[in-house]
Amino acid sequence: MKGKNGLERDVPLRTNMDDLLKAAAANVPKDGKLFVPADRKTHEVIQSVQSFILNHRAKVTEPDVRTKGVQMTFHGLRHKYAYERYQEFIAQGYKPATARYKVSELIGHSRDDVTRIYLAETEGAESK
Repeated sequence: MKGKNGLERDVPLRTNMDDLLKAAAANVPKDGKLFVPADRKTHEVIQSVQSFILNHRAKVTEPDVRTKGVQMTFHGLRHKYAYERYQEFIAQGYKPATARYKVSELIGHSRDDVTRIYLAETEGAESK
């Protein structure tokens, strides 16, 4: 998948979502976009989805210290994904630095300081 600045990223999918996504993509015209109808502009669709998330987030999330007061957007979901994967790696017995590295691969960032931002860690946090 191409993301910001044309950077290609692998996006890991759970369960059989890759089959569903491939089937949906097979019906998209060569110059079309999977999630953007031909009669809509990309930024309009993004804004529409962000508004939906904002208006319905209380129905699907549990309030906690990490999300209190945060505007849940695509990027907010990305932070949540990184945090949840990090917690899974720690629970599996990985040391924090290794868990952060594994998360950095999943989110397409190679710098530890950027990964720490996604995990809401501060500069002096445990790193081994």
